[in-house]
Amino acid sequence: MEQVKLIAVTVVVTLLIWTTADQLLSETDVMEVTVDPLPAMGTSMIVGTDPPGQNRFKMTLTGPKRAMDQVRREGGLNVTIRIPGDLPSGSRRIDVKEALADYPEQFRGLRVESVDPPEINLLVDHPQTVTMPVRVERGDLDYEVPPTVEPQEVRVTISELALRSLEGRQRVVLDVEDLLRGRPEGLPQRIEGVPLPTRLGGVEVTLEPDTVTVFATLREQVKTGTVAAVPIIVGSSADVFNQYRVETRDGTTLITRAVPVRGPPAVVDRLVNKDIRLTGLIYLTRDLAARADEFRELVPTFDLPPGVRLAGPVSPVVLRLVPREEPGGP
Repeated sequence: MEQVKLIAVTVVVTLLIWTTADQLLSETDVMEVTVDPLPAMGTSMIVGTDPPGQNRFKMTLTGPKRAMDQVRREGGLNVTIRIPGDLPSGSRRIDVKEALADYPEQFRGLRVESVDPPEINLLVDHPQTVTMPVRVERGDLDYEVPPTVEPQEVRVTISELALRSLEGRQRVVLDVEDLLRGRPEGLPQRIEGVPLPTRLGGVEVTLEPDTVTVFATLREQVKTGTVAAVPIIVGSSADVFNQYRVETRDGTTLITRAVPVRGPPAVVDRLVNKDIRLTGLIYLTRDLAARADEFRELVPTFDLPPGVRLAGPVSPVVLRLVPREEPGGP
């Protein structure tokens, strides 16, 4: 029994010796370390590397073998450094080894002997909130009332460095061409909730408000053309035609007129090309019959397509009613 106890004590002592020896055994090696710069707690400062992503270093570390082995298995270390919030915006170089001296707990008991490269280049920035006008880009559309927006100014939160780069161009630009294209022409438009662009000078910004209301009236697109040789129909009641015949001053029986029209370009083109048939009408009333044998100037009316109107006067038709001879008369 005493022999068994002696063996157990020997094993425990041996393990303690090996463990202590392993802890005391120190070595030095070069490790990959990623350093992430972060702004100080409670600040809105923006911190990044310049150029972006340049935050990997080769560090010579010394310390217990067990800690070194663990770092090797993990493929390196990831550590952070806090940047004071009172630094002004701009570039600055930081001594990495000196900055990391304040964070020994991140190195698991390892000591930093050297850093390659020795410095990290930081870009420190601070958000700024300013008021900027909203400028409307109208595009190639034709307007009766040019586009405007409400509100005409918004508050923009942007980085200080980006704001400096916008000197002389501090405005939010809203292109409304695609928004208004295809809207009804000649009718006032009010479009609410139009989102403003969230990038300014190539950087993301925050806007308050982030939408506006757009007002505009597109100019009605019209074209003028002349429809040649439009036939004019003479109409009346059967009683009038039974008692009178129609006689034109020049003796023609086919009455036509050139008709100037104005309206949507596509419809005007179809009228001019005779793809849409157009006729005029003169209606003979009883009042005209009461003054038979007198030549009268009568202006025809036209049933024009929607959106089309006369672009000018149409020459009147000069005619008269002549009583028909009674059957069996001289």
